[in-house]
Amino acid sequence: MSSSFNIYDFNCDRFNEILQNGFLSKGSVEKHNRAIYLKGYLTHIDAKSMLVENDYTDGDYLDDFAAYYVRCHQDYSRRCKRIHFFSISIEENQFLKIVTGSAENSGKEDFQKSYLGFIVVRPLPQAVIGRTVLKTYNDDNGRRNYTCVKDYSVNLFGIELTIEKSLAFQEQDTVIAACATVSLWCCFHKTAEMFGTPAPRPAAITRTANQVVHHSRSFPSNGLVVEQMCDAIRQVGLEPEVFNVKRDKNPKKFPLVDLIYGYLKMGLPVILASEIEGIGFHAITLLGFSIQSEHTFPLKESAITPTIGSRINKLYAHDDQNGPFSEICITQNHEENTKYPIVFECAWNQLNRKDKITLKPHVIIIPVYNKIRVTFLGIQKWINVLHEIIKVLLDSQKIETNNLEWNIYLFTSNELKSSIKEENISQQDKKILLLTQHPRFIWRATLSMREKNDDNSYRSEKIVDFLADATDIPHGFPIYQALWYQEELRSELNDLMMSEKVGEVLAEIHNQKYLDKYLDKYTILIDFIKKSTSR
Repeated sequence: MSSSFNIYDFNCDRFNEILQNGFLSKGSVEKHNRAIYLKGYLTHIDAKSMLVENDYTDGDYLDDFAAYYVRCHQDYSRRCKRIHFFSISIEENQFLKIVTGSAENSGKEDFQKSYLGFIVVRPLPQAVIGRTVLKTYNDDNGRRNYTCVKDYSVNLFGIELTIEKSLAFQEQDTVIAACATVSLWCCFHKTAEMFGTPAPRPAAITRTANQVVHHSRSFPSNGLVVEQMCDAIRQVGLEPEVFNVKRDKNPKKFPLVDLIYGYLKMGLPVILASEIEGIGFHAITLLGFSIQSEHTFPLKESAITPTIGSRINKLYAHDDQNGPFSEICITQNHEENTKYPIVFECAWNQLNRKDKITLKPHVIIIPVYNKIRVTFLGIQKWINVLHEIIKVLLDSQKIETNNLEWNIYLFTSNELKSSIKEENISQQDKKILLLTQHPRFIWRATLSMREKNDDNSYRSEKIVDFLADATDIPHGFPIYQALWYQEELRSELNDLMMSEKVGEVLAEIHNQKYLDKYLDKYTILIDFIKKSTSR
């Protein structure tokens, strides 16, 4: 029986022993960065015991094995080990009772509730960390937001186990899969659930991507270029939304964090391709974000519209050089005339976290459903103009505008109808929204007044929601509905629009320097606000 599995108390020394193989010594494992990261991660999520399946067939590794390793002269094994982690101590006799169905229900339930996830250990030199699905850190009272996650079912000797809200990770082996391939593999795990598209294995992703003309062999893989990554996305039935950060004409005004947030909020993974000085280019998969109560950086004039993105101080990423859900800190670059006003920092050396790696963002790639045609930048142009208009309108009503904040993100019509039932709006507006046909994908731009309380906490009061059709043509007018949360304000603005004073207000709006090159948008939006404030 012991040849099938082994049970151990979780500790770093035993974990190192399990990861070692004929190609990788225990001493090498102790210096292995992903192994070091995972030991810290597992300690943080309170792992108490490990159950090791000694002879496990992993589909992802088996595909890689068939594509490359089986043809090597060196005898690589086709079997892996799989380590399962639990937050309680496990006795072998009790576990065998659960396997055979003779355990009490309470014992089985405790076993299932304590499950923290698994790590597949590949029989390779260096790249031993295979498919890994682990429980995330807690949300820290809403600060941590892991949005690009899904539920996984695991079968352990006939026992059904579940990991809720996680996403598969693995490290690159530099033969079948470089960092770009692994980033795509992680993305496809989530998009498969969202859109019903395939989730190909790493070897298949690399093979498909190399159908694009590239002066390099498929295996061993030397990494993928942007064009290859985009083609791999198209092959699964999605479209690559590409934003070239470095080539933007005005990098200080490029809404890098807001753009990333706008897609992550929906649950769409974002691939960030960055340059690392002295190393080269590196791709990671962004899966979540951390929101704090204060602004990460002081708001500048370059940030035309105040947004929730200014309060995001960290992103969470599957970084194959580090580990799952690793922290990526957002940092302001103070160099003059820099092309990278915002950079990201992470710690690859887990033994000395003071050694930071700086990621200079070059390209953002997002695999989207083909009906999502209006991008974040497309909707942001309208919101920037809208913000200037609404500021003047609120000023005319003696309403303070220094604490306004926009929350712009992509979501679905089903999510809209589920969430609108809980909103503090009139029953009439609820009926209109719930009985109206909406596009499947919607950009939601919520304007709130955010103010500080006496105890230094914050309160946020919604003013208005603007809904934009994400399936519209890029050069159309995507905003199709406004939802006003304060009926009194709505009525006052409607009275203003119908009064003689409106001419003075519109003249003041028209004099805004920012609107000079957006007169067409200004005219359309003024007309839209008139209609939306009217009953």
